Amino acid sequence: MRMPGATPARSVEKGPASELLLTCSSVIKYGKLHILSLLEKLVRKSSCTTVAWLLQIPQLCFLVCSNADDTLQTYLVQLHPDAASHLRYGSRLQWHLSLITEFAEEECDASSRLLYSYTSVMDGFAAQLSWKLIGARFFSKGHNVGSLGATSSKPLAEYVSPRDSRGHGTHTASTAGGSQVRAASVLGFGEGDARGMAPGAHIAVYKVCWFSGCYSSDILAAMDAAIVDGVDVLSLSLGGFPVPLYEDTIAIASFRATEHGISVICSAGNNGPSQGSVANEAPWVATIGASTLDRRFGAAVRLRNGKLLYGESMYPGKGLKSAERELDLVYLSGGNQGSELCLRGYLPRAQVQGKMVVCDRGVNGRAEKGQAVKESGGAAMILANTDINLEEDSVDAHVLPATIIGFDEAVQLKSYINSTEKPRAKIIFGGNSTRKARAPAVALFSSRGPSYTDPSVLKPDMIAPGVNIIAAWPQNLGPTGLSEDFRRVNFTVMSGTSMSCPHVSGLAALIRSAHPHWSPAAIKSALMTTADILDHRGKSIMDGDKPADIFAMGTGHVNPERAMNPGLIYDIKPEEYVTHLCSLGYSKLELLSITQRNLSCHEILQKNRGFSLNYPSFSIIFSKGETWKMIQRRVTNVGTPDSVYTVQIIAPKGVSIRIRPTRLKFDSTNQTLTYRVWFILKNIDMQEDSGMYSQGYLAWVNKGNHYRSSSDNVNLFEERTEFSCTLKIMRESLLIQRVNEGLCDYWSYWERVWHSLATNKWRKGAKVHRRQKEKNIHTRQPAPVGRTTAVGVISGSACDFSLRLRRRQARVLLPTAAIVAEFKDSSGLGVG
Repeated sequence: MRMPGATPARSVEKGPASELLLTCSSVIKYGKLHILSLLEKLVRKSSCTTVAWLLQIPQLCFLVCSNADDTLQTYLVQLHPDAASHLRYGSRLQWHLSLITEFAEEECDASSRLLYSYTSVMDGFAAQLSWKLIGARFFSKGHNVGSLGATSSKPLAEYVSPRDSRGHGTHTASTAGGSQVRAASVLGFGEGDARGMAPGAHIAVYKVCWFSGCYSSDILAAMDAAIVDGVDVLSLSLGGFPVPLYEDTIAIASFRATEHGISVICSAGNNGPSQGSVANEAPWVATIGASTLDRRFGAAVRLRNGKLLYGESMYPGKGLKSAERELDLVYLSGGNQGSELCLRGYLPRAQVQGKMVVCDRGVNGRAEKGQAVKESGGAAMILANTDINLEEDSVDAHVLPATIIGFDEAVQLKSYINSTEKPRAKIIFGGNSTRKARAPAVALFSSRGPSYTDPSVLKPDMIAPGVNIIAAWPQNLGPTGLSEDFRRVNFTVMSGTSMSCPHVSGLAALIRSAHPHWSPAAIKSALMTTADILDHRGKSIMDGDKPADIFAMGTGHVNPERAMNPGLIYDIKPEEYVTHLCSLGYSKLELLSITQRNLSCHEILQKNRGFSLNYPSFSIIFSKGETWKMIQRRVTNVGTPDSVYTVQIIAPKGVSIRIRPTRLKFDSTNQTLTYRVWFILKNIDMQEDSGMYSQGYLAWVNKGNHYRSSSDNVNLFEERTEFSCTLKIMRESLLIQRVNEGLCDYWSYWERVWHSLATNKWRKGAKVHRRQKEKNIHTRQPAPVGRTTAVGVISGSACDFSLRLRRRQARVLLPTAAIVAEFKDSSGLGVG
């Protein structure tokens, strides 16, 4: 749209809004209410139907005026007055056009989007852009200090801006809230309509991770900024080791977010299947594990003896003779382990030239192994899982014909190679298929409980799709994320709890929009108590070759449809979390580091005798000699009035359960009732065996309205001085997800963790944060106007600013507005 009285000239000294344009510093001086009143005047003077918000970020100041009839909206972009980048251009107009060109793809004519180019009233321009991305910030002070003297091992460019240089942020943000995009695919795989879990949500991105990792001070500063910005949901695709909550940056910052009514959704971590490895354990955080889909990308290996080994790949080789030809097989074992792992520089060209090379998983990335084979002259690759990866099937869009096979298939393959004089094989690319595999199942890499720091709270809370997720990708990277990959795509595939986290973040935004007055605890309760414990075939969700337990899947797999209308919720007030921390024996100083308040646990516990956190699941710990415990819970009716719920129980093995009352009658909506549960040990073996635990289920069922609100998982085990994870370390908050490999391989991850501990980067980052916090002055900004929810995404990189503009179309395809290709699985969840 154009403003009244505007001319189409490409350089305009003034416009009807020029008198209202203020510098970003003026926002602090005049305050947001004064700015909003000026914007209202702008509405009356123009054809704008809605003034949305004013957004201040370090380099730009946006005054946003939207027209309800247009997909594109008018942005008045005020550039930083001290910016020196314009010196590279002949005029301010050329500079302004270059910025729009940088945001858009090459085929876009930047001048077609430019409405005004201001050169005297202010330094900036007006242009028609998309509404999806409403904010972008980056935080690097901790990184700058902690990485002094360090150099990046990655040849990819690192943007000192919110722009995404690695792809991780684009992928996760689009999963949470991307707009619908037709015919999305990865090199033809998984084609379908793509959209985020909350396609109507606004997105604000906060870049905190750099080439040397993610520093606690930067994470804390970003979360502080998101709170001030007024986001509704914080999605953190970050994780690490389990550490005490008072030393956990994310736990500390997320507590403040929860106090402000912000739902915080976090990755559980990729350290599975080790017990006690789950990260982000704070009870006020929703901790999300990863599950599989029922979609497969078949790429089987046919040996010369006729045997077929199942594998998967996203290499577009179907029907290509060059990709599916039979080749000599080579597995360079018995010598340097670098050859078995296909590390760069360890593959002799004379031995791999023109052959199909078998590479073991580990150390370097999956796609990087393929690049190493290609550089050494190899013609194809078989990626073989080890006893660490087992049957995990994370796929990649490889740079050469390649497929990944499970551990069982790898054993058969190597046996064939060792027993055959001239082993040969070919890869048969089958494309993608759905509904043929059992799903969902727990991903092997998904971190497991019990919680190391607080076993009285069940973690992870739930699981969501996190394996082979298709979502948006920036144009500076190929689909593998390797610098040598010059292919360009709008979507790619990744795996990890970094991918499962934004699925739930988007769902939380949808619930927040439907129930704007619900607390973060109520939203999490709705997701947890309605989760599925059966797969789409009606059988138990599997964890490898056995049914998944509560430490693998929490309360189960998210069910979006049921979560929107859970019937009952378990609500928790922020002060109840404080009481819970006191019940864990936290000292006054430890409590201070989390709550930033000087509190007395003695007084708090005196006022709350017999307290138990109103969590939507039970985790009961019996100390030596204890034979019974009583737990109290309260539930709030958010369904229909005049509802009656009856209890259904499956008691854990060796435990009897008594509940009073067994029937809850609600007269009205939002009424709260209380019930008590007695857990009584009846098995002498459980009393004597400190390593034993059992699980059961408790559900409140309203048959008339088909509600089933489940505090599904009851976990009972003897209290132990040590859990399976015995490391006590300060959080380095390393980014687990490595872009070039999709999923961080086990040994590579631990190498980086120990390296970070050796360099003590967290100490430097902590000092920076203390200095930064003393100087930090925030100005709260107006919340976006409208029905949509704002999702703050904190991850490895912020979303790419590049707009995907198509000529003569009103639609704008933004990496943040492009999302996972939708396929319906058993729960009805649209995922990629």
